[in-house]
Amino acid sequence: MAEKDMIVKGISVKYNAPFNMIDLYNSLKSWFDINRYTFYETSYDEKATGDKKSVNIQWTGTKELDDYTKIEIKAEIDLKDYEIIEGKSEKLTNGKLNLKFKSMMVTDYEERWDKKPFLKLLRAISDKYFMANKFSVYKKEIKNDTYDVYNKTKSFLNLQKFR
Repeated sequence: MAEKDMIVKGISVKYNAPFNMIDLYNSLKSWFDINRYTFYETSYDEKATGDKKSVNIQWTGTKELDDYTKIEIKAEIDLKDYEIIEGKSEKLTNGKLNLKFKSMMVTDYEERWDKKPFLKLLRAISDKYFMANKFSVYKKEIKNDTYDVYNKTKSFLNLQKFR
């Protein structure tokens, strides 16, 4: 079974003002594309209560570092009590936005080393003694990527205040 090592346990951006949801989606999607991540939506749940709506969207971005290790960044958009506002030139979303990011390093994602007990033992020894330096470099990259997308999201939402 693939082993997942949580690197960034959860950082969140909270925002409660009108913003362009389509532009937010496109900026996040372009960040994943530019940084060579495979990006997909794992969950979309929308609920309506009266005039207000709530939506929960979960995304996962993965990037293979080598044939044994990959990065997985998960983003969860939780938008509560939102409504669409017709702006001068665009539609804006007004609601309580909570965007969470977490990331992990996944090793043996193709599950090659779990087929036999002896291979599993070799994998444990290899991970602990031979791959430790490589993993520490990977962990820094994962942390940097996670905080980069987090900071880009914060910057995007701060720019929305000046519209």
